[in-house]
Amino acid sequence: MRIKSVLFDMGDIFFEANYWRKWMYDKFLSENLFEGSFSDFYDLYEKFLLPVYKGEKSYIEAYQDFLTFIGIENKDEFQKVSFEIKEYFENTRELFPEVQDTLTRLKEKGISNVVITDNEQGEEAIRDSILKRFGINEAIDLVFSSKTYNLTKPDPEIFRLVLGKLGQTTEEVIFVGHDKEELDGAEEVGIKSVEYNNYLGLPNKASFKIKKFSELLFIVKELGNE
Repeated sequence: MRIKSVLFDMGDIFFEANYWRKWMYDKFLSENLFEGSFSDFYDLYEKFLLPVYKGEKSYIEAYQDFLTFIGIENKDEFQKVSFEIKEYFENTRELFPEVQDTLTRLKEKGISNVVITDNEQGEEAIRDSILKRFGINEAIDLVFSSKTYNLTKPDPEIFRLVLGKLGQTTEEVIFVGHDKEELDGAEEVGIKSVEYNNYLGLPNKASFKIKKFSELLFIVKELGNE
């Protein structure tokens, strides 16, 4: 069956979103405030961000809770320095190679590009602060933010919500992600998934794995699109 929409995670799919987390991980590791792999650190931080993604807590509140858990003594000073570094990474990051061209070519084929993101911002703010900055706002047809719907991936309900809004079936979309739980979640609701930028190296149930973003064009062709 012809693919009508490609569903994308946003961070670490369109651009590198973990420079700051990697900086924190290295710092806490060097100061003996954390033990474990980056994957462990990633999962821990995501737990603190969950209420932020759902619009139940501010980012600063969650970050302060996280610093308390880690054992940072001067939390306000650490937050100030840390957020300056965060802002630097966010202002200097660039799109991954081939992203803009691939999104444009998918649209030319009549395929909708849809973002599903766990984010502390709503859809319009995401367009203004992220998609427009990268020059891909016009290539994205719809944005679904966890903050708006109080749903985070891989909850099956977020995928069902998106399908309902699109008026499409699981066979008419594919999901592109990097996170094991999200890729597995898509597969479990019947959506074929594409693994891209799996920097944590965790095995998953993805139907396809790509190294170059433009390989998406070959996948949609294989699935019935000319």
